[in-house]
Amino acid sequence: MAKGSTPINRWRVVIPVHNALQDVVTLLSHLRGLNPVLPGAVILVDDGSRDGTAELVAREFTEVCVVRGDGNLWWGGATRLGMQTALDQGAEMIFWLNHDCFPLPGAFEKLADVLADPKVGCVSGWCRIKGYPDYSVNPGFLAFRPLAMSGGPELVKADGVNGNFVGFRTDAVMKVGLPDAESFPHYGDGVYTIRFSRAGFNVLVCTTARADLEFELERRLSPFWRVAVNRGGSRKWLSYYFFSPRSLYHVGNRYRQTRFL
Repeated sequence: MAKGSTPINRWRVVIPVHNALQDVVTLLSHLRGLNPVLPGAVILVDDGSRDGTAELVAREFTEVCVVRGDGNLWWGGATRLGMQTALDQGAEMIFWLNHDCFPLPGAFEKLADVLADPKVGCVSGWCRIKGYPDYSVNPGFLAFRPLAMSGGPELVKADGVNGNFVGFRTDAVMKVGLPDAESFPHYGDGVYTIRFSRAGFNVLVCTTARADLEFELERRLSPFWRVAVNRGGSRKWLSYYFFSPRSLYHVGNRYRQTRFL
């Protein structure tokens, strides 16, 4: 670890989940094998899962701090609650990690080394599709365009980043504030991280901090095709995408209305 980096025991890793028991077990088992993810470093925010996620984690992964929601937090609220818990625990660096994202050995350390610079507010790792290392996932945007990523320098400047695997300095978080879960219950990662660049912090992507991201076809389909392939039927998905105030459609409109895009 670079000189001046935050001690590992002052890190916290926030993982929001809802009804993803097997994925959570796989991820936590993976994190156990990484150095350094120490006891007490992981905060799992279980938002009202009905599949026994919180109970199993509390029993089988006693080193994990489990925080429970009532099912109404969604991603934004769960992430906010996890970050607030990390601040309450005295964390100096906070990492976002999605339940289907698996950092490679050394990835946490690389992000922490970048965050040792007080000018940096947040830094994202670079995800690859699990099993397909030649296929990367775009990690963020610059001037409201997706980053053109093809290797290149270790650190790439961004205006905002995606929320799969991201590290934050908590002094920057305290200046910027926590995510706005009320306005952006979902898809609020870019909205939140752009606040760091607008507050004068550097927002970066570290191309050598790699992670494997599970390939979920449904996440890469348009709303039309999600309706077509989803087992829940078209009524459920049309209702979610076009009528729910928490939907991608409405959040997209809020994005534009607030002039982020």
